[in-house]
Amino acid sequence: MLARHPDLDVCLSHAGGATGYAYGRMALAAQKRPWATEVVRQDGAFDEFLHRLWFDVHMHSQEATTLLKTKVNNNHLVFGTNFAGWDQQSYNVREEAAEYADNARRLLRA
Repeated sequence: MLARHPDLDVCLSHAGGATGYAYGRMALAAQKRPWATEVVRQDGAFDEFLHRLWFDVHMHSQEATTLLKTKVNNNHLVFGTNFAGWDQQSYNVREEAAEYADNARRLLRA
């Protein structure tokens, strides 16, 4: 889908689930699985597509955020797709979100 729609922005909540942990497995699947398209099988294509995705880092775990940052485009990290959710009050949202404000502006083209 990302190959067919080069201007499409996709933001995954909760840091894309297990993306940081399953990166290696997903990258290998992109190369080896019979259902992987030729586009994604090309050298470097998996990382290229992964780096186009946006990730909400509202996770409450600095270790998980640090791992994610080693695998994805750090200019595509945002904070707040769960803003005002049940777990918001446990920390200073403004302080944590400030690091990602410019990224969010780019995503939202504000």
